[in-house]
Amino acid sequence: MTPPRRVTYEETCKTLADLGLVEPNANLRVGDTMPTPDDDPQTGISLFRTVLEGETLEGLSLPRTFICRSSIRKSSFNVSNLSESWLCWNDFTEATFLACDLRKCDFRSSILESVNFSDSILSGADFRHATLRDCNFANATMDGTVIPRSLRKSVQLSDSQQKQVRWVWFNGKEPVGG
Repeated sequence: MTPPRRVTYEETCKTLADLGLVEPNANLRVGDTMPTPDDDPQTGISLFRTVLEGETLEGLSLPRTFICRSSIRKSSFNVSNLSESWLCWNDFTEATFLACDLRKCDFRSSILESVNFSDSILSGADFRHATLRDCNFANATMDGTVIPRSLRKSVQLSDSQQKQVRWVWFNGKEPVGG
């Protein structure tokens, strides 16, 4: 079985414009680093205080995207690339990220409930200050994923994944934008 094709960044921008999530014909480009709330929002795709419910955003190229203070319910990002994206201070409920590239994503201070990360790459992702309830990490790559030790019993991971995770005792400061 051939995996679904991931569209280009330009095609992703057009798809998001068609959905009214970004300005049509905006000159968006992928930034050189992970975006933060202090950055110019025109550097790349930015969704701030956005509600996504029941949206199918699959096979998209969204590296270094800024999503903050948003509600994402029953929406799917399957097979998308969101690597190095700022995903702090969001509420993710029943969202799916199947076979996604989520390397070095920042999920700090987000609430993730019934989120499916199966078969995704979460290497280097950061879940400090996050709430994780009933999330599925089956077959996800977790090399260097940062998760607080306080969540160790509530996060269901295989023995191999448990060894890959970087368990931290302290959450550190909350991310900006709170």
